[in-house]
Amino acid sequence: MKISYLPIFDKVLDVIHTANSSLDRDLVRQKVLNLYLETFDHEGAVFFLPDEAGNLSNTIINNLDETFNQRFKKYYCKFDPLQLIRKPQRTSRASMARSISYDSMVSTEYYNDFLRPQRIHYKLLAYLGTMEGILGKVALTRGAGSPCFSENEIRLARAVTPYLAHALYLNELQRKICLNDISSKRSDVLQNFNLSRRETEVAEHVFKGLKNSEIAKKLFVSEVTVKKHIQKIYTKLGVRNRTSMMNKIMEIQSAS
Repeated sequence: MKISYLPIFDKVLDVIHTANSSLDRDLVRQKVLNLYLETFDHEGAVFFLPDEAGNLSNTIINNLDETFNQRFKKYYCKFDPLQLIRKPQRTSRASMARSISYDSMVSTEYYNDFLRPQRIHYKLLAYLGTMEGILGKVALTRGAGSPCFSENEIRLARAVTPYLAHALYLNELQRKICLNDISSKRSDVLQNFNLSRRETEVAEHVFKGLKNSEIAKKLFVSEVTVKKHIQKIYTKLGVRNRTSMMNKIMEIQSAS
């Protein structure tokens, strides 16, 4: 079966455009994941993303149980033959996407206690990497009663994955350049909204793309406290979420 790549690459171009025009890392990551979800038939999906140590312990899951996701990080990851959480050193273009079958593991604890309850027997694994390193891994899953991922699907994944990896890299590079350049100006803008010193610190970490749990560790406070600070920031800025907060502040900076 011949696959038409043109509609898919229109979506890829949309992701690249978003990566170049937005500083919202979560938005870009979600659009990358959505492209895989919309392109390949699947039953579940996990997007493994880097933490501060470079390991891929941060995750976005789709149609899978968060309880099992946490068990994987705490225990089952050590049985994982794919080493999904560990950051690989280098990935060739040919290995940027591959299909995996767990036929040989059906008698193991890992399969029967972790994979089987989630209906995972096949995976399509995409490595989102550039010469600078790995920016994430996407694992799409299917159960034993479904067909394995085909050669056509693997070829398509290998075709789009380098572009999506490049989009993630460009977005990270743009964030570093822009956020360093406008950090001092942003502080002035935040002061105009009468944010407290702690609220300003929280807002800065939000701009860096940190999650609430990561901000809590940075500031040595509870995650509940971080959430309260963020709600106060939203109220003072007259916004409802992170994206609108970032957009509003950037608009004011651009006008000043």
